[in-house]
Amino acid sequence: MIEKYNCGTIIDNDEKELANVLLKYMEENDKCKEKKHFNIGNEFDIKTELERTVEVIDDTINKAEGKIKMKKLPYPVEKIDYYDLEKYKIKEDLLYILEVKKDNVKYEYLINRKKDNDKLIVFNNGAIAGGNVKVPVFQRHSWANIIKTSSVFCMDPTLYVNDLSVGWGVGKNENYYLENSSLILKTIIQKMNINLKDTVIYGTSAGGFLSIIMGIYLKGATVVADNTQLEVSNWAFISAVDYVMEYCFDNIGIALKYPERFNVVDAFIKHNYVPKIYLHVNLCSKLDNSMQLVPFLEKIEKMKDVTEYNNIEIILHYEEKKGHDGLSQDEAIKFLYKVLKIDK
Repeated sequence: MIEKYNCGTIIDNDEKELANVLLKYMEENDKCKEKKHFNIGNEFDIKTELERTVEVIDDTINKAEGKIKMKKLPYPVEKIDYYDLEKYKIKEDLLYILEVKKDNVKYEYLINRKKDNDKLIVFNNGAIAGGNVKVPVFQRHSWANIIKTSSVFCMDPTLYVNDLSVGWGVGKNENYYLENSSLILKTIIQKMNINLKDTVIYGTSAGGFLSIIMGIYLKGATVVADNTQLEVSNWAFISAVDYVMEYCFDNIGIALKYPERFNVVDAFIKHNYVPKIYLHVNLCSKLDNSMQLVPFLEKIEKMKDVTEYNNIEIILHYEEKKGHDGLSQDEAIKFLYKVLKIDK
């Protein structure tokens, strides 16, 4: 800047030299009737720096999204109408996608019915990085070839609404996608000839929320939720909640009619049922501890009218490095096997 704008003098680390330079400038200033100003224009002002910073961030996000751009999974797809579901036969020993269309909404399931195992693990998605979902996303789909049990991976159609990255299954206005998806899944499980008592529903974060609500509709199944949202309105990333409210409902009045879509305790009360739940929570994650677990416990202790109630077991972890990250693959599978009484 000194060389470009002639606005100063470079000196050595010497007090006398500094004093001489200061005296020189003072004398020149006294002789000059009009002070000489230098102008660096807009090159270093706040607005310019902000614009440059935004450009860097946008460029980084675009590059990241380019790397994680979701591709269609290489599994065969079968498409049926909802009214044909009753006569549909589930394929065995084949990992494939079943698309069930109901009221112009696609409900998609990645199914792996293993002939030699009558236990089932159902998986639900958490948030999808970047949003902009155009194809079905089944997080942890590679686990299908690792686990001993049959498996079903569920896609939340809410993610197709206006490029949302998380939707909590709320659907569109009066059309509750998570309810529809759960009831369709219930029929699929029946057609797999698997008992709900031999079924565990698993998810982390938003996927944990989906799993708990799904457990209400699949009575008899057990839920394992890890660092899950229990009250959506308390989620720290409030912009994600705002987007759901804006794009999934024509007005806020419609959303307020359905508190059970956003809070698991309200869902328990509405359906008079609490499934068997294992809640894993990392005490080192403020998002999950103080903003989800504590308000949940405070609200559920006032829940007095629910008569069909299974135990909720809370497993507390203390893992500083993990934060909101859930159980590892090995830890999760080991725990799911334990719930299903399967030897690893």
